[in-house]
Amino acid sequence: MSRMLIVEDDALVLRTIKRRIESSITDVVIDTATNLDEAQGLISKNHYDIVSTDGQFPTTKNDRVNSGEFNGNIVISLAKQKKSFVVVLTGNAQDLHGYDEAFTKSPDDTSLYLQAIEKYLKEHHG
Repeated sequence: MSRMLIVEDDALVLRTIKRRIESSITDVVIDTATNLDEAQGLISKNHYDIVSTDGQFPTTKNDRVNSGEFNGNIVISLAKQKKSFVVVLTGNAQDLHGYDEAFTKSPDDTSLYLQAIEKYLKEHHG
């Protein structure tokens, strides 16, 4: 069984992509985080085959996002240290570094994002 972490602070986006992944890939356990503190805790305790992260999201659950918080870079770095495949789903990936694949939150890119996750899991966890 494969394991995936989705880091996304927008509840609607998070629910939608989690549901779509679960409906098309039956062999995956998905954990979610809505802020950096949650993501760091989960990554430190678990190994994830895939980590999907937004670029900008709060540091703690009481914070609000502002344009300077590219916490996605921290999640990418932590995930890569644990040899996870990192996929970015964000409005703007230009300030993010070290990921394996990046997609925007447009409907077309969201489909490509899901295909990339399926392809990776089939190739590596068959």
